[in-house]
Amino acid sequence: MDDCTQNLLSQFLDKLKKKKTSKEEILKILEEVLSKEERRYIQDIYISRKNNLIIKVNSSVWGYQFNLLIPEILRLLKEKNIEVNEIKIKVRR
Repeated sequence: MDDCTQNLLSQFLDKLKKKKTSKEEILKILEEVLSKEERRYIQDIYISRKNNLIIKVNSSVWGYQFNLLIPEILRLLKEKNIEVNEIKIKVRR
């Protein structure tokens, strides 16, 4: 096997080994930014296939409040070495 093929296989295997961030890890990070009252309005959290953090809230008012916190949440995620392309806030109806 030539060096180029070996390198590609190695990179592919490294990506497979990459640990997926759990919901609990993200909730711990959100605890640093959000109060208990604010966390109460979160309905669901997940990371999409495109590596976006989706936070579903139960009202448009809280959706707006969470949008204001996106820069702080992204900063904390980056500090914890959790790669997220962007954060999207969605209102669950």
